[in-house]
Amino acid sequence: MDRVLFRYSYAADRWYPAAIAIDHILVRDALTHEVHTVELPGSDHRGIRAALTV
Repeated sequence: MDRVLFRYSYAADRWYPAAIAIDHILVRDALTHEVHTVELPGSDHRGIRAALTV
């Protein structure tokens, strides 16, 4: 693995910012270009979105 990109995704339903990087995307033989969190209505986690080249 060339690098690790993480974003804080839990707890998204609190008054304070998300502070735990508990959600992950694991890939093999792919390049990661971007990693973002996205809001998921009704969830206590933020979603993780990544741009990959396979």
